Amino acid sequence: MKELVAELARVQFSRRILKSADFSYQKVHSLGESGYEPASPDSESLATNEESIVTDAVAAPETLSLQSLLAQIDRETNHGPLDELPHAPPQETVSPAVKYVLFTLNESHYAVPLANVLELQRLPHITLLPNVPNWLRGVTNLRGDVLSVVDLRSLLGLPVAESNVSQRLIVVRSMREEISTGWIVDRVTGIRGIAAEELKPCSTLMTGPAVSFLSGVVERDARLIAVLDVNRVLSSPEMRQFEPTWQAA
Repeated sequence: MKELVAELARVQFSRRILKSADFSYQKVHSLGESGYEPASPDSESLATNEESIVTDAVAAPETLSLQSLLAQIDRETNHGPLDELPHAPPQETVSPAVKYVLFTLNESHYAVPLANVLELQRLPHITLLPNVPNWLRGVTNLRGDVLSVVDLRSLLGLPVAESNVSQRLIVVRSMREEISTGWIVDRVTGIRGIAAEELKPCSTLMTGPAVSFLSGVVERDARLIAVLDVNRVLSSPEMRQFEPTWQAA
């Protein structure tokens, strides 16, 4: 860049010299046509000055136009024209990742949005209820509120498992209504961020009753993670039929 600025300055200086020489030559020529004959010494001096200026102008190095100068710089730096230099590719817009709670059911991986999760805990004492489906384990007392407890394996059509120490209760809530319930899962494996672009349709990747409750499927570490739509599960006809019994106070 410093060499370019210096070269432009030299071009402008050369142009000023040529303009000055042209002005002096025109002035001398006009004096000769007007019939004015200055004294001999002055004439010789003027002629000498004219010859000197013209000689200097002829002897001045050839000047380059700005575009020629830029083209020369392009050739020396092995680039194309300056206005054709490659531009940086636009950055892709990626939506922010949403945090999900990951858990397992029957050796399969599932996830629910962290925003729908109220708390995680070990299995509490559960009071059984008569004349209810197998997936409704009963109710429990959660800090003074009566909370329904759902066996998520059974609700999604998976084989029922015996109670064990690794099982956890995920207390979830609907973001649309004042509804909450507890889901029994095999094991909670962590919390992960998932961007919307990662979600894929589940119709071609999974089958079974759970598909109607899924918002999508994510591929992570060579495994599929089924993302449950909590609002859809809690507003399903299966859950609604017992609403007066299982809805939290």
